[in-house]
Amino acid sequence: MRRLKAFDWFSMLAGAILVVASVGMAYGQTGAGKSVSIDSPQGEWRYSLEVDRVIDDFDTNGGCSIVIEDSAVFVRESDCPLKICIQMGRISRQNDWIACVPHRIIITIEGESEVQVDDVSY
Repeated sequence: MRRLKAFDWFSMLAGAILVVASVGMAYGQTGAGKSVSIDSPQGEWRYSLEVDRVIDDFDTNGGCSIVIEDSAVFVRESDCPLKICIQMGRISRQNDWIACVPHRIIITIEGESEVQVDDVSY
């Protein structure tokens, strides 16, 4: 068996650094810079996803309470008949959305692009 030379060691080290950097970039994003966009007939509002808050003062047509909590957003209460907006649950990923049709409100997560692994292939 032949001994490893300096170039062999250097190649292995460079490959290991490249793998660690790639994994860090793919999985190490924290979601900083994400925001919640709320569009309604009264206007458009943007809130940081990093600050917990309850938002219920923008809708003059009835009760629709939106909660930002633990880097996610959801509709806590609404006086619409089917309450589909409540059933949509929490959203936290970019481009996820919730709609309340009777109140004409659309809630969207916006922000920097994030890497998400959907599938694994060999």
